[in-house]
Amino acid sequence: MRALAVLAVIQLHYIVSTPFVGDLRVRLPAFESALSMGWCGVDFFFVISGFLIGGILIDRRNSSNLFQVFFTRRALRILPAYYLLLLILVFVPATAWTSKAQEVPLWAFFLFIQNFFTSFGLRAGGPFGPLWSIAIEEQFYLLAPGIARFVSRRAAKILLAAAIFLPPILRSVMATDWSPIKMSGWDFTPTRVDGLALGVAGAWLVRTPVALERLKRARQLHRVALVLLGFGAVALSQFTRFKGGVRVQTTIGITYLSVWFLAVLLYAVIHAADSRTARVLRFPALCSAGRVSYSLYLFHIPALLLVLHWGVRSPLFVLSAAALVLGVCAWASWRWFESPLIAYGKRRRYDPPA
Repeated sequence: MRALAVLAVIQLHYIVSTPFVGDLRVRLPAFESALSMGWCGVDFFFVISGFLIGGILIDRRNSSNLFQVFFTRRALRILPAYYLLLLILVFVPATAWTSKAQEVPLWAFFLFIQNFFTSFGLRAGGPFGPLWSIAIEEQFYLLAPGIARFVSRRAAKILLAAAIFLPPILRSVMATDWSPIKMSGWDFTPTRVDGLALGVAGAWLVRTPVALERLKRARQLHRVALVLLGFGAVALSQFTRFKGGVRVQTTIGITYLSVWFLAVLLYAVIHAADSRTARVLRFPALCSAGRVSYSLYLFHIPALLLVLHWGVRSPLFVLSAAALVLGVCAWASWRWFESPLIAYGKRRRYDPPA
């Protein structure tokens, strides 16, 4: 599933957003509209992250060393590859083409608060552009353990419901011309936590015996809901062809897609472990892409810009070369940089409850 999420984002930037396919909208408008929804791969990541991290915190909330182990593991997973990218972008001369209009201060990226600057209208060009989502993830990692440990179960449910229902309302208000809040709801943390919160809610559901049993019994209903939500997602992808359609996609559409992604995730966890679909999605190439999805996401824009910097304008060559460069970079980062650090972090074990 991580592979599907990251590939959706990569095709958006490698196909839809490049000048090579400028006539795609004229020739195949419906297909181009569907491809342009690749941005929702980020929301799929949010749901998956909320589900996995939420599950860890629910299971380990009373561990005596919760904070030490959780933050150590997250730091070793996220920070090294991220800071490596930033150092490359800062010190390698070839990155001069990224953007001359860079307005977000560099120090903001090192502190994972760049999304607050971009939400107020400042620009983050080239390889810095996709890093807003990493900032939101990191802010989630920073706050979630404290909520899990110190907030009561009843208050946590209220907080979780607010995190799901308030963001689409805020995005809808902020998207209007009369909104008093003059900022973007696209990359502002309080307006993008619904996907993460839905993932946490899913983790809570599968750890609640009554809810889990009901979900197990409702396999056929779950399947019908998946199909109907999927048709709705396809219809939503065509909204870019109509006036105001993009606004619908990026307000209530984000939450709708996150609900669909959660339904897919829950179906996979509860019903589809041994299904034909699961066997297809366990294809080794997809599993490998999912394993290195983080570095694929970090380096996919630099790889494309590096190939474009060579001056080649053949679309097929550019896309093939960029994919090759990206694959090599992601594999090397995982093999010699990320994987050893993750293994080191896993040596830290959660103690029994205090």
